[in-house]
Amino acid sequence: MPTQIPKLTPEAFEALFTELQDTFGTEASTQSKTGTKAQKLSEAATRDPLARYLNERNMIVGPANKDGGLPISCPWRDAHTTGDGGAMYWPAHTGGYARGHFKCMHAHCEKRTDKEFADAIGFTAGNDVLSALILAGEIGLSEKFAERYADSLRYVTKLKRWYVWDGMRWKEDTKGEAKLAAKAFCDEIAALVREGMPGEDEDPTRRRAIVQAARYFESAHMVGAVLDLANCEPALVLDVEMLDRDDLLFNTPVGTVDLRTDRAFIGRPALEAQRAHGGVLRSHMEVATAQGPGMVTSGTFAPTLGCSIALARLPAGVAAGDTVSVQLRGAAATATVCQPPFVRNGRVLVQ
Repeated sequence: MPTQIPKLTPEAFEALFTELQDTFGTEASTQSKTGTKAQKLSEAATRDPLARYLNERNMIVGPANKDGGLPISCPWRDAHTTGDGGAMYWPAHTGGYARGHFKCMHAHCEKRTDKEFADAIGFTAGNDVLSALILAGEIGLSEKFAERYADSLRYVTKLKRWYVWDGMRWKEDTKGEAKLAAKAFCDEIAALVREGMPGEDEDPTRRRAIVQAARYFESAHMVGAVLDLANCEPALVLDVEMLDRDDLLFNTPVGTVDLRTDRAFIGRPALEAQRAHGGVLRSHMEVATAQGPGMVTSGTFAPTLGCSIALARLPAGVAAGDTVSVQLRGAAATATVCQPPFVRNGRVLVQ
């Protein structure tokens, strides 16, 4: 076994790298990445109802460019005074556009909007609902979803969890109710799109396009996109501290218990003891130490100890017996570092 790390000259390193490249084929990896991008652009064009409509109408006049843009025949080409009738349509999520976007470089079309384009090619003409939905895209639909469910859904970013209002309290969504709400919302959108569908004998191409658009709006992709984008909407975002901001109100499976009342119930002494010790440590709470910041990973109230206990990730150098500070309901609460377990066989093991 060598006792020293071998040294390589720049020339030897270059030769080694070339040999590794030839042996393991890094070029194939580059091609794989390129193929992945091309595949994503192709999928975006396949999902986009307007792009599919353009394809069925033979309005796409060439292959997509490297950013996914589709060269098309401009619907106002007869009004162009110079050049050809070419333009470009970018399906949603291509070319840096979150929504589908039309662009013609001719001065005559400089101020044309996406709505005018969709109407001009006959896709949304006479269907104001479809026109509004196409222009709104996934972002606009997620905003509408947030407005619709502002009273019944919340998303806690720190915990990465959805919560639902059950009439008495915000409870964690363990049954996928948020996803079911998004599915019902998208199904309703798809039904609205189908209302403006022409008859089979009127315009079969446009009819097929609207059927495809309806399927797009009720697809698993759209349901997931609406839910993913809605979790950052202000109407739905809830800070974790807001769930426990009042130390006299306690969230229970049977409703909210208010310690300001004289109501007697089993467990009240334990709740009052919890309140007397300043609340309960919970996951994701920030811990301040002399060695730097830490984070609570889990916490609860320990009746045997009469105080809150927690497990936390702490910086190196923090030792048992050190005093740290935890942000609890927006205020700093002191805590003592100790080595678990806290209790064994009913006997307290920590001070």
